[in-house]
Amino acid sequence: MGIFNNNLEIDIDNPFKNDKLHREVEVKNLTAIFDIVDNQMVLAVNSQWGTGKTSFLKMWNQYLINEGYKTIFFNAWENDYVEEPFIAFVDEIRESINDDNKIRGFIEKAKDVGLALVKQTPKMASKMIREKTGFDSEVIVSNDELAQMVSAKIENYKKDKNSVEKFKIELEKVANKQFEESNKPFVIFVDELDRCRPDYAISLLERIKHFFNGNNIIFVLGIDKEALSNAVRVIYGEQTDTNGYLTRFIDLEYRLKESNKEEYVKYLLSKYEFDKIFKNRNFTNTAVVEYGYNDFSKVVIQVVLGFKLSLRDIEKFVVEVYMILKANINEYVYPYALLILCAIKRIDRKLYNKIKFSQPSIGQIIDNLEKQNEGIIEWLEDRKTCMFKAYLIWLLNDSNEINRLKENVEKVEETQRNTDKDVRCLQNYERIGNGMGYWMDNEDEKRVRERIFVMVELYDNFTVIKGE
Repeated sequence: MGIFNNNLEIDIDNPFKNDKLHREVEVKNLTAIFDIVDNQMVLAVNSQWGTGKTSFLKMWNQYLINEGYKTIFFNAWENDYVEEPFIAFVDEIRESINDDNKIRGFIEKAKDVGLALVKQTPKMASKMIREKTGFDSEVIVSNDELAQMVSAKIENYKKDKNSVEKFKIELEKVANKQFEESNKPFVIFVDELDRCRPDYAISLLERIKHFFNGNNIIFVLGIDKEALSNAVRVIYGEQTDTNGYLTRFIDLEYRLKESNKEEYVKYLLSKYEFDKIFKNRNFTNTAVVEYGYNDFSKVVIQVVLGFKLSLRDIEKFVVEVYMILKANINEYVYPYALLILCAIKRIDRKLYNKIKFSQPSIGQIIDNLEKQNEGIIEWLEDRKTCMFKAYLIWLLNDSNEINRLKENVEKVEETQRNTDKDVRCLQNYERIGNGMGYWMDNEDEKRVRERIFVMVELYDNFTVIKGE
């Protein structure tokens, strides 16, 4: 598996075999709701992009299959190149059921509905032309022609309405037949709805409610509600009550629980075989104490938790560190400085650049970080993680902060020195300046700082290509 392939492998026999976020309980609890709602609802699983939502839905899908459910897994984003989502959705149902006797009537009625929807396209185009150019293409139509068109539209409306009703009847026949055979509803997963182009996402949502919502049919939508709300605003205007709009189509909303990020980091470090990287490192300077895998992994976890990175950012962060280590297999990598700079660069590139050019003070850095992370001050002052603050002071070469620390430390009584935060910070800073395990005299400090920033920026040219 390549390092950029972040798709969780779902074991067919045991869907939760690779479940590092402990989602099994959530899956089973949500499945129990089916009986409570009489096997008919549209359920939205709401979680920000990058929090493991797709893996959750895929595990749930396989779990249901193993329990005897008939399911469909529709990736909306992979199908948004199709102009009319109804057509792609019907085809997915046809492929998944794969039983001509069971769905022959359903497909026939779906063709009528699909034709009616496709015929609406010229009307939509006319509206767009009028809005964009001010030219009303309908003004060139005579009164007699208009009367004929209105009459035809009335007839077509009756026909289309009748087609929709027949389609819904056939769909329920399919679902009811499945229920009779298994005593289980037909479950349709729709994932990546929030990643689609806005018109497609909203159209698909409306199609689901108007055409596919019926007895013994459970819809599970994977959404980032904020992103989907933005799509609604694009289509219907900034003043739209997005919550009110979405509740018209969604019966229940479930927010995924906060994941155990420490376990997730350990999983990623194992996935990318960091232990082998450290075994293969060829750092031969005997005057330097090299960090081993276990110590390095602890520092990674500290940074991830301290900066409260999302699951998606955690994976990208770990991949970036992976590439840096592989590219510097024979070089010392300065774990604390390297990792905190990688984290800051990921969440605030402008702030990172200021650190690189020693523009702000440590106080300004902390103020900026606190705006994005309210707990960052406590993290930087904590005994276990205050080394990061000392490294930031060293990277900034903040003489004012160093003098302030020295003045404060002189006032600290001997009995309080072991617990005073300024004493700890200054001690750590002095250890860094003295080499802290690796050789670095005063003439080398500038070179070492430059080397750290070069390593941190190794990944930059590639991330631009990926559109981050």
